[in-house]
Parts: sequence; structure tokens; C-alpha cells
Amino acid sequence: TTMQQPMEKMAYNDKGQVLFALDPEDAKDGFEYFPQGDPRFGYLRKAIRDAGPGKLNLATEYDVSAVGNVILVRPPKGNASTYAVNELNLTTKMTSPAPQGYVTDYLHDANDNVREIQVQNKRADGSIDPAFPVIRTRFERDVLDNLRFRHEERSPNVFLTTETRYD
Repeated sequence: TTMQQPMEKMAYNDKGQVLFALDPEDAKDGFEYFPQGDPRFGYLRKAIRDAGPGKLNLATEYDVSAVGNVILVRPPKGNASTYAVNELNLTTKMTSPAPQGYVTDYLHDANDNVREIQVQNKRADGSIDPAFPVIRTRFERDVLDNLRFRHEERSPNVFLTTETRYD
């Protein structure tokens, strides 16, 4: 018997950007970019899953700053997440869509690595839990910036630690 290898096919524009991709089952994903004349020219504007006539056409839209930082992502259901980016082009805050509207803060070290992520701990009614208002994940790196430890907060000041070792 002969085994057929799955293959993804892609088409590109003259700028080297992917216009569409066909997966091994011929499902098509399309990609659109900000047009010439727009200060965001060339950056991804829309990704469309299962694209084409009679298909689902599930579009995720992106907004970016003039230097290409993603500042908004609107998935197919339409509820957008927004992102704040600092002058070093580092994401510092993400606000998830309504109705939850969780705020996630990203703290960076001197080498621009994320050193801590803080996520609001909201109850089902949308209020912040006063006993455990922020869930933290902390990262420790070695001198080469390799991740060594990930500390995930499970309850106030109780962390689950994962260690990574390198050869």
C-alpha cells in the first residue's frame, strides 16, 4: 500500500504574504492585509477560516498600530479583545471582551521578557473576588533568558511551580 502524505498548499502575493492556505482536506483559509495608502499597509487585517462561497467564512479581524503592534482582535462572534502596548512595543495589558472584561497585565524584566502575568479574578457575576483579586503567573529565567521556572498561583500566595531544564 502507498501512504499519502498530508500536504498544505499556499498561495502568496507579490509581497510574500499568504493569500490563502488549503489544508489536506481542501478547507481554505484566506488572509487579507491593510491596503496601500493606509499607515498600517501590509499588516494582517483579517483571517478567514473555511473561506469561500457556501462555506462558514469565520473572520477574525485585527487592528494594529502604525508600527504593527496588535491592538485589537475581533473573533468571528464579534467580541473584541484590546491590547495596550508601551513605547518598547511590549504588550502591557489585555482586556478581554464583554461581558467578562477581564484585565490581564503583563510585567516585563530588564531584558523585555514577561516576568509576571496578572489576571483579574472575577466571579460569575462579574465582581472581583476580594479575597483573591488577581491570579499571578511568575517566570524565572537564567542568564541566557531561558525559562527556568513557571510559578502559577492556585490560591492566594500558593503556587504550582514547573521547572524547565536544558541540556
